[in-house]
Amino acid sequence: MLPSDALPALLTLICALILCVPCVSLQHQLTLSAQLLASLTTTDSPHCPSVLQGMGNLTNCSVILISMAIFGQTGTVLDFHGSQQVLCLTYGFGAIACVVMVLYRFIFLQESEMFVEDKHIEKSVLKASVWKKQMLSLYYYWPRSIISSLAWIANDFAFYGNKLQQSKFITFLYPTASPYKKQQWTVLNSFIALLGYYLAAFMVDKPWYGRRMTQNVGFVAMFVFYIIIYAQWDNMNASQSGMYAFQAMYYLSSFFNQFGPNATTWLVAGEMFPTDIRAGYHGFAACMGKLGAIIASLWISYIPADNQKAIFLISAIWGIGGAFVTWILLPETAGLDMEEYDRLQRCILEGKFEDYHGEAVNPKHLSPFEIYVLKWHKNYNPQLDQVQFETEIKQYALTVTDGKAQMARMKGATEDIKRTVAGVVPDL
Repeated sequence: MLPSDALPALLTLICALILCVPCVSLQHQLTLSAQLLASLTTTDSPHCPSVLQGMGNLTNCSVILISMAIFGQTGTVLDFHGSQQVLCLTYGFGAIACVVMVLYRFIFLQESEMFVEDKHIEKSVLKASVWKKQMLSLYYYWPRSIISSLAWIANDFAFYGNKLQQSKFITFLYPTASPYKKQQWTVLNSFIALLGYYLAAFMVDKPWYGRRMTQNVGFVAMFVFYIIIYAQWDNMNASQSGMYAFQAMYYLSSFFNQFGPNATTWLVAGEMFPTDIRAGYHGFAACMGKLGAIIASLWISYIPADNQKAIFLISAIWGIGGAFVTWILLPETAGLDMEEYDRLQRCILEGKFEDYHGEAVNPKHLSPFEIYVLKWHKNYNPQLDQVQFETEIKQYALTVTDGKAQMARMKGATEDIKRTVAGVVPDL
């Protein structure tokens, strides 16, 4: 018989172990989905898979709200039996969705053609060992690993740092509201966030906007809203109109978080690496993001109740930090065929990095760090790349259709890009 004081600790451990399995599975799902999506991406296919996350958040909040209405949990006090029924229905709905997803993947999902082709080339032609591949990849791609990790940490710190306190903020705004009414405000916040997801899906593939701008604008907007809330905290608390202003800015910060880093950190980490190492680097970045969430939950939990505005100051600092590293280190992958990174990787594994002249080193697809410090853009030469790719088609037995499509893209270099490659510094 366990002592009464040991029961809560035991239940906590059991819940942690139960949650461990779906969390690990979910993170692997994000990583592998990112790799599959990148391998299927073409320059003409707009996408932003994080929209599904926003839909999931809104659906979850809505199911809880509807369950509360069904089981009569609309008063100021929740009873145990009704709350238990709400939880059962909510988790049951999620369980059905998980079963459908698992069955679909076992029955219909197949490996991407790009991944199969790339593995065949590595084993049959390049004969690259795993150790050599990982060491060379780390040598060339370490800045990209850093930005994908730091941006994800910054986003998850700001995102979870605020969302974990969302119920407190709603209670602060509406101290007499019932749990049912507070859940309605939570649904509204999720809906506003979903609009941000959809705007991100619309904008990330625009050549004049792209991933880097989306992420930067989101981080900067989060910083602005958070720092205003921190600076005007006392004034906002002094009047009803100030409280409404606080609520509006809090919801807008959710919008720009989704129309920004919460959509792009997942996306770019699955795009800016070659196929053979993409899942590993994406998984590492995702792991670092969860580290940011853990730090946020622990750090913010120690902030005293009478100094809640400090949460927004901390989140604002992480927001502007995320914008800074994004501007310096994040390359632009919008409009770039992901197969170009595989071509670059093959040159790297052969020790011929300088012999690659394709779109992956086009200045418009590089970060300022890769241009000003690493000087990757000096290798870009569309004419030489066309000749090189003709050789690759024969050497690696690539399909004629893919070859023609890629060579057509290689002819699209503008005069300003040619001047940049010749030595003129681009105006970034």
